Amino acid sequence: MKYRLPPIARRLEAILGRAALRKLASARGGTLLYVPLRGRSVWLQRLVGADGAQRLACELGGTTIVVPRLNVLLRADRDTEIVARYRSGESACALARDYALNYRTIQRIVASGGPSAGETSAAEPHAGPQLELALGDTRRTNP
Repeated sequence: MKYRLPPIARRLEAILGRAALRKLASARGGTLLYVPLRGRSVWLQRLVGADGAQRLACELGGTTIVVPRLNVLLRADRDTEIVARYRSGESACALARDYALNYRTIQRIVASGGPSAGETSAAEPHAGPQLELALGDTRRTNP
């Protein structure tokens, strides 16, 4: 199942591009954002670039928007980066430090191979063995 961006996120992606949308969502996700009439806002220019701030002002200037959090998208991007860096030779310990994650989390991400290219799964996350045990999930068998 592909992750579909919310409508405001699709509009922001069309205006700014995917990379600037990621920066905006990670910095201001879940908050109200007043888009100035002119793209001269210093913090906005630092975040999405002068050109992106100007395009955003032209399209949405004078309005207040809710910046989507995009946790699934940001996590999928992070996981893709982790897998690529691991395959290029970086150690799981170094990646755990860089991403402030547990070593075992890095191992799980690498073992799963990350999300497929261009596809971000929003399917139900793996519940984990404890939850499966509590819910009586019998699909897993012990070796």
